[in-house]
Amino acid sequence: MRILKTYALWLGTILLILSCSSHAQEPEHAKGENSTDEKVLIVYLSRTKNTKTVAEIIQQKVGGDLVSLELVNPYPEHYQTTVNQVADEIRRIISPR
Repeated sequence: MRILKTYALWLGTILLILSCSSHAQEPEHAKGENSTDEKVLIVYLSRTKNTKTVAEIIQQKVGGDLVSLELVNPYPEHYQTTVNQVADEIRRIISPR
């Protein structure tokens, strides 16, 4: 009998948590409909145009302004060279000398 009460208590707790969390995730307005006081800015940096494509899809779904970042010193065309350069940049940001 005690085990049954324990299971019932756990089941009730889980159902309560699930019902509360499902309401918390509902958007205040439908997708693609922004209220008049809401401003959306989508900023992206794209070397191969893949990120640009994703940013454009997001803009179609939510609206807003689309801004492309342009580097003063563009990344190299060679992929591995770019990966190495970005890794060095991240290391300098995380642990500056």
